[in-house]
Amino acid sequence: LQRYRANMRQTELTVERRMEVEIARQKANCWKCICGCTARCPGCGTKCNLEHENHWPERPHECRRHLYPAFNGWQKQEGRKPFLLHCRAKAQWQIARTRPPIEPGGPERYWDNFQEMLEDEHPDWLDPTTHGPLPSMEPLIEYEEDCSDAPEHIQREIEENRRAWANCKDALLEHFTSMADDPDIDWLDKFKREGGALEPEDFVSIRDELFAVTPLESLEVLDGNVVGYEDAYDEQSMLMA
Repeated sequence: LQRYRANMRQTELTVERRMEVEIARQKANCWKCICGCTARCPGCGTKCNLEHENHWPERPHECRRHLYPAFNGWQKQEGRKPFLLHCRAKAQWQIARTRPPIEPGGPERYWDNFQEMLEDEHPDWLDPTTHGPLPSMEPLIEYEEDCSDAPEHIQREIEENRRAWANCKDALLEHFTSMADDPDIDWLDKFKREGGALEPEDFVSIRDELFAVTPLESLEVLDGNVVGYEDAYDEQSMLMA
């Protein structure tokens, strides 16, 4: 009887374990469908809009909208101030880029412009035939900050970026620790919402919520294959000349 009870308990534990793994696997599959492709624009950090991963080289990554590169940690080389030109502005594509060495003691990586950096390190964001940007990413003069005759939808997109930066910058500067504030931007006061903008102390709670364990990570833990989180870039050295 004792052996029977012991075997029953072991069977129950085995079934329970299998159910946990299967439920976690189903959650992970649902999470993948919800998240879609997890790649992010090397310029502004906007997430790829395609539904599934592993679509390259048949189809490159694509974003329907882009942001200021400052949201992705890019800084001006002089003064390390945030780079607040739209990701699709022509000037943004013409500026030189630097990143730290891949190997300790190696040479600093440098490119004369954004296109060169994409060709060298992120070809999956370019058209595989032309090696140029997709229409949803190509630089346009209408995205320049001083463009006076941009279409209404582009003006609205620029305004939304300004409003987002004005209300999120104090918390973002706690994340991008090498980035310096630029309080002299003339549109900050116009878009900052008094009583509603994020404060520096808000960063910790936001970070903890954003990097909470996802269903996919839960599955990795159950499978005994925990993958450590590693930043996709070194924000300390993402500079624009």
